[in-house]
Order: sequence, then C-alpha cells, then structure tokens
Amino acid sequence: MDEIDEAIAELLEADGRLTHREIAARVGLSRSATAVRVEHLIAHGQITVKGVIHPHVAGMHALAYVSLTVDGAAAEVAAAISRRFDVPFVSIVTGPRPVVLELRMADAAAIADLINELRALEQVTSVDTLTYVELVRDVAAPVGEVTVTIDATDAKILRLLQEDGRCSYAEIGRLLGMSPGGARRRVVRLLEGGV
Repeated sequence: MDEIDEAIAELLEADGRLTHREIAARVGLSRSATAVRVEHLIAHGQITVKGVIHPHVAGMHALAYVSLTVDGAAAEVAAAISRRFDVPFVSIVTGPRPVVLELRMADAAAIADLINELRALEQVTSVDTLTYVELVRDVAAPVGEVTVTIDATDAKILRLLQEDGRCSYAEIGRLLGMSPGGARRRVVRLLEGGV
C-alpha cells in the first residue's frame, strides 16, 4: 500500500459508504483511478468494508471487560476462549492477568453465565469483571443513542451490509425488491439514527 492507498483506507474506515467520487476529491485522483484502487484494495484483501450495527440493535445490552489470571500458558486459555462465537474480543497482555476479553451479551444474567463458564476452565485461577456503565468510543461499532426503530426490511439491509458494507443501493434494492432510491433512504435513515 502506498500513501494514497493508506489515505483511501482511512477514509473508508471513517465512512465505508463513501462514493468513489467523494474519495477521489479527498485524495486528489480521478473518480475512475480511485475506483480502480478501491476495488484492488478490496479484491486483494488489503481492506474489508463491513457494516457494524450498534450493540443494542443487535440485542447486546450488557457489556463487560473481563481479565483472567491463569495457571500455565495464557496462549492456550486465550485460544480456547477465542473459539467461542459469543466473545468478540480476546487478547493476551502483560501483567498479573494475562488474558483479557470483552463480552457483549443480551443482559447481565448472560454475562454471569459466561463468567461462571470461564471460572470452570481448568487453567483459570481468577476472574475479574468490570461492567460497562457507558460506552464512549468504539472503533468497531457505533456508540450513543439509537434514535430509530428497525423493521424486518431494515434488518435484512443490515444483514447485507454486515457482509458487504459497500453493497450498492441498486444491489440492495434488487435483492430486497425495492427501488435503489428506497434502499438509499433506508440506509441513510439507519446511519443517521445511529444504527
């Protein structure tokens, strides 16, 4: 990646739905040259653009930060936990609690159940849990209030955008039986509503 590719990646990180024309204006290339670069970056796996929905919309109303003290290799414990679909973040860190994870669950009871499962792991000797009061910044998901409610069509749009955050309005419309303009209005409403 050169400096222009890095600039494109930064722009798409901030707003994955920017048009080629908008990106071109910011990086100083033609629209067609920008399109070629964006498609190359995506095709070669250098960037991936996926829609990420607000945790509350996904039914995850309780978040917690958990650190584990382990007896033995932290990598083994982290690897075992990372195979779980319900733990989106697992890391090995320095310090007395070498495995940390973030939990995003439906409610406090679900967090408690998972904490009990973690305590039962043979190599885990202690579990320290901090529940989130407020999520101020998240580089991987929207934060703040969700100001719109979603319906079944919105949910289908969100599933499409989770797979391909740059899915065109025309493609969304074709897949869901609506006009590209109707798809655009719904996507914009979801974005502006914090979803």
